[in-house]
Formats: sequence, structure tokens, C-alpha cells
Amino acid sequence: MVDLLHNHLSKHFNVKYDGIAKNCLGIEFNQTNSKITMSQSNYIKELLERCNMLECNTVSTPMALGTKLCIATTPDDKLPYRELIGSLNYLPVCTRPDIAYSISKLSQYLTCYDKSHWLAAKKVLRYLKKTINYGLVFELDDKLVYGYSDSDWGNSQEDRKSYSGYCFMLSNSVIPWESRKQKIVALSSTESEYMSLSDSCKEALYLHKLLYELDLGILCKQITINVNNHSAIKLAENSLFHSRTKHIDIRHHFIRDVLEDGKIAVKHVSTSRMGADILTKPLGSLKNYECLKIINVTDLNFVTSPTLWVGTNLGSVLIILLTLSSSDDERYTQPVIVSPSGTVYRLKGSILSVSFLDSTGTVLSPSFEPWKSENKSNNDKERKKLSSNNHSKSKVSPTSDSQDSQLVLMCSEKQAILVTVPSQSCIQKINLTETSFVVKAEVILLKDHDKICLSCYVASGNITIYSLPSLRIICNEEFLPLVDMRVARTFCFSKNGHGVYLCSPTELQKFSISADYCNLLQDMLGTLFVNKELPEAPKQSFFKGLFGSGPSILDKEELFGVSSGKPSKNVASHVHISSNTEQIKAQSGTLGGELAKVKQNLAERGENLSQLEDRTEKMMSEAESFQSAARQLATKFKDKKWYQF
Repeated sequence: MVDLLHNHLSKHFNVKYDGIAKNCLGIEFNQTNSKITMSQSNYIKELLERCNMLECNTVSTPMALGTKLCIATTPDDKLPYRELIGSLNYLPVCTRPDIAYSISKLSQYLTCYDKSHWLAAKKVLRYLKKTINYGLVFELDDKLVYGYSDSDWGNSQEDRKSYSGYCFMLSNSVIPWESRKQKIVALSSTESEYMSLSDSCKEALYLHKLLYELDLGILCKQITINVNNHSAIKLAENSLFHSRTKHIDIRHHFIRDVLEDGKIAVKHVSTSRMGADILTKPLGSLKNYECLKIINVTDLNFVTSPTLWVGTNLGSVLIILLTLSSSDDERYTQPVIVSPSGTVYRLKGSILSVSFLDSTGTVLSPSFEPWKSENKSNNDKERKKLSSNNHSKSKVSPTSDSQDSQLVLMCSEKQAILVTVPSQSCIQKINLTETSFVVKAEVILLKDHDKICLSCYVASGNITIYSLPSLRIICNEEFLPLVDMRVARTFCFSKNGHGVYLCSPTELQKFSISADYCNLLQDMLGTLFVNKELPEAPKQSFFKGLFGSGPSILDKEELFGVSSGKPSKNVASHVHISSNTEQIKAQSGTLGGELAKVKQNLAERGENLSQLEDRTEKMMSEAESFQSAARQLATKFKDKKWYQF
């Protein structure tokens, strides 16, 4: 098709065909039979060199979470802020939708900026240095075009206008995207989402018409727009105007006619799967990574290879490259080439564990198989077994070259870090403890809740549970302070929150962090013996048991004695008379005890009455003395004259 176009244009114009495009307007292209990639790594490198930031520290997000920029009261015109923002604006237009919101936000302060705005712009450069090789990947697939629409209500600090963002996916990559501030103030989050959905519908209609002109209408029979607000969807599908939405501009209500035509459909999606979040607000490192994965903006400059991850007692994790032969036969003749990759992660404290997870946070099975050749005759069988095992096991290296497909969790005595592979970008880092140290850190599976989490036992006696991959604290409980090194050497976690350690040289202590699993522990306790039913005794002859000298199951007393109901008259029986006497003695003893208690109570009552009598006499004497004193005082004041000579 390209040759036909070249021949047709050559008839009318002077056209020179240089082959497949490699670099155009600062954009690098790389085309293969299955995909096309676009990036601007050289442009970013020139921009960093111009700002003297080639050796700057990197960050995981273009704008810090919760950043609130305001109009500067005293602008600083000496800073080259306008030149930097003007240069950065070219990136989100071409290949970098991940910085579209940051640049759009910073562009609002081109006439009223100060040092805070300059530092925010430099933070974008630090993010670009870390993601210098990120770009777009277009792959061959037959998926229909779909999009994401989102908004951030009341985002602006000055006028409280909301931010809209949308993007559409074609060939497993984002094509058009936009991040802009809304022109009118929305009175609710529903109205904000509705106005953002209106802008998304306009772009979807344009995309629908463009693809039909390119004979690609099969990919856009109906464009689905994903929205994470139920109220906005209901408002778009309802043909009636409500009083609370009459003030919305009429141009936003055309979406209802578009939905009735069937060209566009609206679908609800959870916030965790909303790809347009990165276009409306600042995000954390983990959420930013998830959005990049959804819209397929990934690192393009990496080569997958088997690696060995080694943790040291000094807190370093070394990544060693392993170069293996491609064929199974050469594996036995050619040596494995081991070389350092140059990447080293440093954490505080000794490294305790290195775990490999997939993109959803599920633990990957270890990629090794024990193998031993007993004799030379079985070498061929063992080779086939080894090759089949290697292919059946899950690989540590990712299976896709277009995006990060796995995570690596590294835990030390003080910190935990989560890294994506193969791009090796840090998306999360936390401090596990400040004053103590972690004894054991393992990734466990809670089957009852179908969740993967990180469980840490701290020497201070706490067990802390972290969610994966967000590394947020789920539970922190006091358990057992570390006073014996035997506990530290034998402490371990297992599946479903079950744990065990050696509390003494001869005793094992079991515990569980799962309440459901703990309720089943009583049913899982072992016993020292197995209960077995005794066999039935053999039947014995009646007369042999009756007259035999050995033990018998027949009781002669029951057959012929008093208990049979017809006792023999010739046999004397002993009558126990002492039983009534003992009963009478017991009753008399009880009566004597009760009389003694009554006597004691009467004595105590007499003592109390005597004490009461003494107190009464004392009160009477005090009353008489008070009466005499009062009489004397009254007489004194009665005889006293009002004049004194």
C-alpha cells in the first residue's frame, strides 16, 4: 500500500521514499511485524540536559499526592518557568498521557508563578528522568474501541471548577486523550462526571467517523465508555429533565440522543479499573503504576533475561544476569554465563525475604525442579523430564515484552520495597519498624478471604499484617516479645495464617492470625492413641458358666438371691440397723450446730444493745451540759445594760 501511494504521488510531485520512519519531529518509532512503539527519550534527555538535571534524583509520580497550587501573590519572573512548561507541553501531546494532568495544571500559572510552581515543574522532570524510555505500544488485535471518562469534582483551589479527563483505547494502546478544567462550576460530583462524559461522547463520535473513513468501522460498531459514577450513567440514560439538572448547559444533554442512536454505550467500571484517573488528579505511586498498566504506557527499552536475586546481611539485593543456551542439548555442553546487571537495591537491616508476585499480587510458584541423574542410561528420559518441567513451571521473567507483568517484594529487618519487573521501577516503599527489628517476614495466602498479604513478626512482640500490593497495614496485634533466640530461629508462617515455633527444646507452639482457621484448631489436634472397638466375647454354655470354677458372666445371686424376687426362706439375712442410728446422730448434730449459732447471735445482739445504751447515756450528759451553758449565756445577755459607765 505504501509503494502504491508512493508511485501515485510521484506522478504529480517530487517524492522521496526513505523507508520505514525511525525519527520524526522528536518522536522515535520502532516497527516490527506485530507492533509499533512510539517514544520521546531523546527529546526528554535534551530537556534534562538543558535544565542541568541529568543527575537528579528520580520520583515515582509527576505530581505529589494532595498537591494544591495557588496563584502567587508575588510572582518571580526570574525563573525560566514559561520556557520549561512550553517545552514540556509537547510531551503529553504526542506520547506521554501520564503527565497530561500535571502539565495542564502547571500551565494555568504562566503569569502568576513563584518558587512553589517551579519546584512542581522540576518534579515532573525528575519523573521523566525515571521514565525516560516510557512510550506507547500499538499491537495487532481485533478488540473494539473503548474508552474511559472521569472527573475530579472541585479540583481548582481558586474557582472550584472540576477537572475532566478521558482516553480511548485502540490496538491495546491509548490513542486520543485529554485533561482539562471544566468551563462551568458543577454543583455535585454527578454533574461533574456528566459533563466529562459529554466531552468524551464528542471525541467518541469523531473517532467513530474517522475509523469508518479508514475502512476500520468493524472496530467501532459501538464505542463503550467506562464511567465509575452510577448517578451520571442514570442521568445520561434518562430522557426526562430533572429540576436539579436544568441549570446544566443544554450542549451537555446531547449525550442522550447519542445513546439512543446506538453508536455509543455507557458502562460502569470500578474505580480500581478506571484508566482516566491519571488524567484528573495527582495519584500515589501504586495507583499511578496501575493506571499506566491499564492504558499500556510502559518501558520500551528493556530485554528480558533469567536473573538471580541475591539478598545480603548488609541490606543489599543484587540482580545477577544468567545467560543460558537456547536449546536443551546445548545446556549440557555450554556453561552458564553469569554477569552482574548493575542494579542494586539497598534497604536498612539484613534482607529477610525476596518474593515474586504477578501483576495482581498473587505469589508465583518457584521456578526450579530438583533433578538427579542416577545412571547414564536414563539421561535422555531425564532431559525430557527437565525440559518439560521448565516449560510447565511459571517463569520469573515476564512473558510479555510490552508491559510490566510481575512484582518483586523485598523485605529487610527495617523496610519493605515493591518493584516492578522488568522495568525495575519502585512503586512502594515503607518502614516496617523504627525502634525494633523484624524477625520474620513472609508472604502468605488467606484462603478463607482469598487474599495475599505480608506477615511480619517484630522483635518487640507484634505481628503486623500488610495488604499486597498496596502495603497498607491491615492488622497489628501484640503477640510474644522475643526473649529466646530459639524462637527467632524456628519461627515461621504458613498458608491461611497458620504459624509455628519451637518454644522449648521438646515443645512446639502453634498459632494462627486467622479467626476462621483458629476455630478449626481443636478439630485438627492430634491424639496419642486410636480408639478401637473390643470384639464380642464368645458365647458360653449356661451350665458351664453356672457350675464352673472360672470367671462367669452369670451371677448366682441374681438367679437365686434376694434380687431375684424369691429369696430362700432357709437363708438368714443380715439387717443393718446402724443406718437409722447414724442418720439420727447426724440430724442431732445439725440441730446442735444451729442452736449454737442462735446462741452466738443472741450474745452479739446483747453486746450491741449495751453499746447502744452507753452511747445514749453519753448523749444525755452532753445535752445537759449544753443546756446549762446555754442558760448561762442567756442570763448574761439578759442582765447586760445597753450603756456602760
